[in-house]
Amino acid sequence: MPALVGRNGEVTVAIPKGGVGQVTLAYGGERSEHIARSEDGQAVPRGSLVVVRGFGGDSIVVARAESAKGGLQ
Repeated sequence: MPALVGRNGEVTVAIPKGGVGQVTLAYGGERSEHIARSEDGQAVPRGSLVVVRGFGGDSIVVARAESAKGGLQ
């Protein structure tokens, strides 16, 4: 899973403040879904583009990808 760090994804289930949601990533020609938390603990709405920053327990840690364009990469 370390290969996921730095990858862009899309929030498919909104991440509530201090909670978990779901992010879909494309890697190696396949899509995968992951439980995700926001890096800063703030809410991230469904449809937001994010970048994987690391891992925390059973989830990935993401931050908003403000400059990401064009959906999943």
